[in-house]
Amino acid sequence: MSEVKRILNFWKEVNLLTPVTIKSIAFKNQESLSAKDVLKVPYNRIEDSLLLNNAEKYEIEIGFGDIKNTYLYEKGNIEKEDFVDGDGGESFIFAFKIDGDKKYKEDSFTISKFAFILLKNIISKNYDDIEYEIKKFVENIEIDLKSYENYNVENVKKITSLILKELNIDNLDEKILKKSFYLKLFSSNEEEDSNESSFFQMDFYTKDLEIIAKTNLKDNSLLSNIIYSKANKNRQKIDDNKEFLAEITLPKNMPIGKWPSKYNPSLMQAAAINICTSKEYSPNIFSVNGPPGTGKTTLLKEIIADTIVKKAKIIADLNSTDLELIRTNTTNPYYLNYYKIPAELKKLGIIVSSNNNSAVENISKDLPKAEDVLSKDTLTNLFDVNEQENIYFTKDSENIFGDNPRTWGLISAPYGKKQNIQKILAILPEKNKKIDDFNFNFDTNIPDFKKALSNFQEKYEKVLKYRENFNSNVEKFFRNKDKIAEINNSSDQISNLKNKIENLIEELKKVQDNKEYKDSILKQKREQKSNIENSYSIFTKITNKIAGEKNPKILELNKDIEILNEELININKDLRNIENDKDELHKKIKVLENSKKILKELEEEINMFFKTYSSNENDLKLLERCSDLENFYNDIINNEKTQESCPWGIEEFNKLREELFACSLSLIEAYIVNSKGIKANLKLLKLLLNGENLGYSIEERKNVFKECFHTLNLLIPVLSTTFASVSRAFKDFEENELGIVIIDEAGQATPFSAMGLLYRANRCIIVGDPLQVEPVMTVTSTLIRAIANKYELNKLEKEFNIAGKIFNYTSPSLSIQTLADYANLYYGKIGETEVGCPLVVHRRCLSPMFDISNRISYDNRMINKCMPDKVKVDYVLEKNEFIDVKGQEKGNGDHYVKEQGEKIIEIIKDCIENREIDVFENSKHLYVISPFTTVINGLKNDIKKAFKDGNKEAVNNWCNTCLGTVHKFQGKEANSVILLLGCDNNSKSSAQWAAQAANILNVAATRAKKRFSIIGDLELWGKLNFFKDAKEVLDKFNKE
Repeated sequence: MSEVKRILNFWKEVNLLTPVTIKSIAFKNQESLSAKDVLKVPYNRIEDSLLLNNAEKYEIEIGFGDIKNTYLYEKGNIEKEDFVDGDGGESFIFAFKIDGDKKYKEDSFTISKFAFILLKNIISKNYDDIEYEIKKFVENIEIDLKSYENYNVENVKKITSLILKELNIDNLDEKILKKSFYLKLFSSNEEEDSNESSFFQMDFYTKDLEIIAKTNLKDNSLLSNIIYSKANKNRQKIDDNKEFLAEITLPKNMPIGKWPSKYNPSLMQAAAINICTSKEYSPNIFSVNGPPGTGKTTLLKEIIADTIVKKAKIIADLNSTDLELIRTNTTNPYYLNYYKIPAELKKLGIIVSSNNNSAVENISKDLPKAEDVLSKDTLTNLFDVNEQENIYFTKDSENIFGDNPRTWGLISAPYGKKQNIQKILAILPEKNKKIDDFNFNFDTNIPDFKKALSNFQEKYEKVLKYRENFNSNVEKFFRNKDKIAEINNSSDQISNLKNKIENLIEELKKVQDNKEYKDSILKQKREQKSNIENSYSIFTKITNKIAGEKNPKILELNKDIEILNEELININKDLRNIENDKDELHKKIKVLENSKKILKELEEEINMFFKTYSSNENDLKLLERCSDLENFYNDIINNEKTQESCPWGIEEFNKLREELFACSLSLIEAYIVNSKGIKANLKLLKLLLNGENLGYSIEERKNVFKECFHTLNLLIPVLSTTFASVSRAFKDFEENELGIVIIDEAGQATPFSAMGLLYRANRCIIVGDPLQVEPVMTVTSTLIRAIANKYELNKLEKEFNIAGKIFNYTSPSLSIQTLADYANLYYGKIGETEVGCPLVVHRRCLSPMFDISNRISYDNRMINKCMPDKVKVDYVLEKNEFIDVKGQEKGNGDHYVKEQGEKIIEIIKDCIENREIDVFENSKHLYVISPFTTVINGLKNDIKKAFKDGNKEAVNNWCNTCLGTVHKFQGKEANSVILLLGCDNNSKSSAQWAAQAANILNVAATRAKKRFSIIGDLELWGKLNFFKDAKEVLDKFNKE
């Protein structure tokens, strides 16, 4: 079995064994029960339930619990585990539905697989056998459930007793089984699948994990690379790579569309944006490490803008609103045809997701916010709702989001949940309305496709040409700088060359003198030889000629003459070489002297570059900085000026790119409004999502729905959903059939929760921070180890280093962010932690909160650009400090210390009574965060008692919103934050658990914009990892 298969099977079973707990309201509040509420009713009070005894006809889901998890672990022979917060909790057991006639709703019975597997002690069996046993049990109970004609209170109790008996837990002590009914009222069409239990919220991943585990994933597929990435020689560290950063931030790599804003991204934001949007660099897996306040959403906006421009370019190239018609085999003539969306457009649809519902909905609500793109905050007035009647389906956006706050266009919308989908469907064509008569909300001034096309093409070419010229001039600028540097060195070069010529002249004279000397010697030798030969008689001359020279003197002279001739040949050669060298040096001097003449010309070109591309002082300063490469990239990790700069992000270019983004939206809008095929698909989508039977076969319905959804994703470029909704919302989609998936807050997402969406993605961008909130894994470590042993995960060699801790696939804190970071071709480092492209410029928290976070989590890599208040503001916390409060915790796993809670109550009372700060009226006044749920529960009870005579609703709302563990506050912020620690000397191990990683303290500190305090036993906590650092930072801050 491959590594990927083993890991998938492991995750599949971990998901199966996730305990299920239910959030509910107390039985005493049943009269104010709303349709969304779950009512918890004690077993012996079920007769008093208004729901079951009401004569009204409505559907009710009946759930039952709660059983101690420690008992279940014991039954499953799972090694005992010590729990640091509470006693291990309780689990829900089963649920079923009754309809309006109080009859059992067929196939609605569900059981907690976690509880069943442990109660039956079948964890050692293979997955298929476990599923078979669960299926057989459910089928048998179904028979019993159907046997009752009417589900009155008596019969509900009877069937409950029967099910408990089948599970062998009917006679358990009340301390182990706290018998409670959970009741939920809802209409039959509230959920897409009304038989799906609304209680079993943790079982949203099983179907997708089973599908993926059976799929033959290729080794190089997106999902395989994320699950088990292998060594890649092309992987590179970029955060200190000067050459790469200089290249990736060149104008040629900048996207030609820009989100409306007068502000530039920082250096690492720009690098991430350009990597994601550049054809040359963009990978199918890209991750960004975004600590709090570093502009993750800003980065995503730029990527979204570029994607929309690319969509518009594809539409422009189509040059028509016609789509390919596909005919089905339905017998319904009205729905015979649907239309095929071009494949390249499908790849550019964007789905934003997270396991945090508020995080994804915040993104889809933030993108269209009108107040963020008013003329004063952008480079044009093209997105200002006060100046433009319509920007991009503006009225339809208002119909989805309302007008508080106002929205500028239909750029995004929440999807996934039924209620979100219904809001979207409300703006689509009605069933009985002709396609030709539907123009969205354009009663008049229907967008003209040809005009929009012409405007786009003109602007596109203009921006493209500007970028090409800008990049060409940037490259020419650097060439000119190099030439000027050469020329400025030419005076020394000329002097050196002249010295060389002088040396050559001297050498030439020496060689010439030597030649003259050799010539004179040669002349003498020849004369001597001639004299001797002239003294011979005629007879001797003839004899010598016939027999050869015999005179020794003549022979010697001949030899000398020969040597001298050879020497003179070499000397003449040297003379020629010296003359040539001298000529070459003279030429070089001439070139250098000529180049000095063009120095002024080059300097004028440099000045013209600055003049051409800097329309204001800020542009000029930016160009001067980023054109000085040596200083700009010097000590790049710690260079604040460089890190906050966006190379080449000049106003004129940005304005053109912003205009192109507006033209792109106008073209897409005109294309949609004027396309019969688009509107026909949207009408079909509305019918399909409303559950209408259009006569399609199963396969046809799937194909029709996919094209219709891609049509919706063209209309609304960004759709958001939680991971929990993916299996249902995208059940028809297979591998790589969705477009770009963006996962936000990925550091707190378990890997298996993201598998369904990543499996369907064509590309993914993973954004988060593994040093913030860790994933919530409710499966115990001992249970995880038992499952891991089944699939031999201990044999996998891959490990992950996060803040000095080594993680593997069995680590509960392993997140999808870490897997993506290791699969990413472009990474950075924080200490020894490999992260995705790191964002380092922080703009949320003042010191000392920033200083604490930077020291304990980010290796002092972050740069703080958060601006302090210009005028004095009174906050709930008057100073930043570690408040030492000792006391005794409640014990038995409950770490609440009453004295510490009383300190918080004292602070709140002082604010209300003496400082005119009503803490309860505004959730941004104060958050109280704790490592432990038991501490929050204890504080919540004491606050409600302390303020029982005040506005109870406001106090309750504040407690529910502003008190919690770190997971509750990911992505949120308040002016003041208190970290309430709890614990005493009897629970040192729990305190040590909270201090084993910096995450808890890091999250708490970075929720605070203005003030931060820690309340706890200083003697206990002040010596522990990270808390010791925090105390030192707070003390130092207060001394300064």
